[in-house]
Amino acid sequence: SDQGKGLDTRSTMEFRSGGGWADDDVTDPSLLPEDYIIPTDASGIKTYVTFRNEDGEKKKVMRKFKVVTKKKRVPKCIAERRQWAKFGACKDAPRGPEEETTIESRDEVRLENPGEEAKEAKRAEEELLRRLREGRAKRAFNRQMEEKKELISGSEPR
Repeated sequence: SDQGKGLDTRSTMEFRSGGGWADDDVTDPSLLPEDYIIPTDASGIKTYVTFRNEDGEKKKVMRKFKVVTKKKRVPKCIAERRQWAKFGACKDAPRGPEEETTIESRDEVRLENPGEEAKEAKRAEEELLRRLREGRAKRAFNRQMEEKKELISGSEPR
């Protein structure tokens, strides 16, 4: 009568006989059930189920991961270039870079701005002019102070 309803009679019999996974001999690791993966559900959660033997007890470990897919924007020219067929020594190789033929450069490349030298020279010139003006102003101030001191002391100014 169970066969007409679509039930699996083998698993029902094993369950009725008391052969659950927690009732097995815990000292033999070969008796642990196989690990399995529960596929991603509607909310994007994937579950990994593993079984362990810790301190003489069987433990079921369930790890849940949120699966997130991100779309990356790529310029059209790069997308087109990625579609090119491989050629030469890599003709039969799978997609992606090949260790034998692709070398990633680790050299530091410094790019100089052509107008930077002119800007630096102008900054140096402005700094020099600023210093000269400050020096001239200080000398003029010191001269005025000297004249006032001489007037106060009663001698003739220079």
